[in-house]
Amino acid sequence: PVTRGDGSEYEILQQCSDKVLQIAEWITEAMTLASQKGWCKTPPPILSRVFQEISNGMLGYNQAAKVTMVPFPFPFTQMVSLLVVVFVIVSPIVIAQWTGGVY
Repeated sequence: PVTRGDGSEYEILQQCSDKVLQIAEWITEAMTLASQKGWCKTPPPILSRVFQEISNGMLGYNQAAKVTMVPFPFPFTQMVSLLVVVFVIVSPIVIAQWTGGVY
């Protein structure tokens, strides 16, 4: 069951390696249970769309998690920072030369 009423969900989440997946599973289980028991009288096409959107959300979450796991190269970070500083210093001078001076 989704909730036992005794606070064991917190313990389950503490032991779980993927907390977001566990909570999405609980939500899906609760929706399925509510539909089977007749507590939620949602038409099947709409309910299947809800399941699809939960799946799409989990897919997006997992793709974002993959991006955060790949380390960004330190030399590249330093080079981009240097180029931004050069751009901020040089661009006003170049723009002033191209436009014929300060307005």
